[in-house]
Amino acid sequence: MRRTALFISVLLFLSLFAVYCAYVKNLLDNEPIFSLPRISLLDEVPLPADKDHDLRLLFVGDVHGQYHEMQQLFEKTGLEDTTVVLLGDFLAKGPDSVQVANFILDNKDKVKCVLGNHDLAVMFAFLNPGVAKFPWHKKRNLKPLQFTLSEEIFIPGDITKIKRAHWEISRQLGPEKMVSLAQHCSAALHIDLGEKQLYAVHAGMLPGDFNNRIPGIKALTEMKYVDKSNLAQFSKEKENKHFIRWFKLWKGSKLPDELLSTYVLYGHDASKGLNLRGHTMGLDTGCVKGGELTGMEFTRISGKVTTKLHQVRCNGVRRTALLAMEQKAQSEGKNVEELDEWKMLGDGGKSEPPSHDESLGAPQRPTHSKEDPKPEGHSEESKDSKSEGLPGRPKGGSEESKEGGTEEHPGNHGGDSEGSKPAGPPGEHKSESPDESHNGAQEQLHEAPGEDPKDQKHGIPKLNEQEQVASKDPPGEELGKSQEHRVAPRILKPQ
Repeated sequence: MRRTALFISVLLFLSLFAVYCAYVKNLLDNEPIFSLPRISLLDEVPLPADKDHDLRLLFVGDVHGQYHEMQQLFEKTGLEDTTVVLLGDFLAKGPDSVQVANFILDNKDKVKCVLGNHDLAVMFAFLNPGVAKFPWHKKRNLKPLQFTLSEEIFIPGDITKIKRAHWEISRQLGPEKMVSLAQHCSAALHIDLGEKQLYAVHAGMLPGDFNNRIPGIKALTEMKYVDKSNLAQFSKEKENKHFIRWFKLWKGSKLPDELLSTYVLYGHDASKGLNLRGHTMGLDTGCVKGGELTGMEFTRISGKVTTKLHQVRCNGVRRTALLAMEQKAQSEGKNVEELDEWKMLGDGGKSEPPSHDESLGAPQRPTHSKEDPKPEGHSEESKDSKSEGLPGRPKGGSEESKEGGTEEHPGNHGGDSEGSKPAGPPGEHKSESPDESHNGAQEQLHEAPGEDPKDQKHGIPKLNEQEQVASKDPPGEELGKSQEHRVAPRILKPQ
């Protein structure tokens, strides 16, 4: 009798499993047929033909769906007469990816974008929804992403990294907006400032890319290390002693003359944090994980190019956690205050959950290293101001020392020694309290290299002025709302 019951149970299970497999196969075989246009590998940011025409650009690190923090940064910097360039990974991870995408599409004339690996994952999931819905199902006929300037097609090396969340973003946006994003964004952007040539990419690019060779889409969106003996080989990890960080190839003393006025702005590498070097600027400072959202402003006035750094603190982890709690409560038919997670955060739900600084800990500000070259004008009088360094540097030992030494770029903020933790340059601190200073956004101002050959050799010099701006929202204020005590930067108007 028991054998009969067991046999019937097994037979019933197999029958249900067969029905489920047939259902999944039918879904996969009858997926809606979507397509995307060929994506530009390289686009030009249109600027006035007159090279002396005044203009303003704002390059922004990885947003990752943190719409409120992005708006907070824009309210701080202003957007009048400004072209914004998002450095990829503006979608996924954070709670408001759809709002970020809508902002881009609603402001195409003023907001440009390069695609990051997560943005490509959203597009790939849009073309291949079965991969995201049923990751265990190995579908043979995958639809790739295609790009101009190259016959290369893009299929992720690891399909399991295409998550249902990527597909969900594409579903919420819909076919029309997905096509618009593919038409509007590109893998890389070139900006001709006359005497300075800027490239915006997500992960990185090598000297000579787009001049001597066409880089691959995976290198532009995923590269962290490159084999110095074979530049065609790159990776996300240091595979052997021949692999070095790609930006080390941009050391001024090693560059040919035609690249001395070329600069690369990128995101992707949150583990490095803010990484300003002679010819490369890494602006991913981990906003989605509670770090900062960073913007680098380039202005050209009467032919002279200057740069200014802006940062706002992010509550990405906390906001994402609270959103997840709300969704969980809604699915369980409960009030969010009834969840144990909420009680742990918010003292039983009777008070506002602790801020990011209280519950998760704020990123540690680096201190000045004795090995770092002292900035020009350094004196004992500047000790107080230099104690506040730039956030975004990871804690721990020097990764570069493990790679076989460090580099030095005189006159370059941050140096080339990853193990050292340089402080911000001397400047006036306008925070009214230590609390505001700790939570405040930062702005640094410095000039692009002039005609001095030494300056050109080492790219953009160190930051020579720092302006600390408090940005902690008082109780009751909405995230992203401008405060009266903030110091707004000058908004440039073309003449």
